[in-house]
Amino acid sequence: MSNSVISSDVKIEGNNTGKGSIRIEGNVRGNLDFDDVFIVAGGSVTGDINAKSFTNEGKYRGLGSPRR
Repeated sequence: MSNSVISSDVKIEGNNTGKGSIRIEGNVRGNLDFDDVFIVAGGSVTGDINAKSFTNEGKYRGLGSPRR
């Protein structure tokens, strides 16, 4: 499994899928499907999240609740 980071100076649009964890420091507009999702303070996600583990210290707006 890999660990991915969307750094604070990055903006991503579109759905993202992977195994392992993803740390969101920047901005994502799209759905996320990972084992673990961590949104840090200053990071944001607008889209649905499908994860075994979800931690939010930033901003999250989705159509549904985080799930798996």
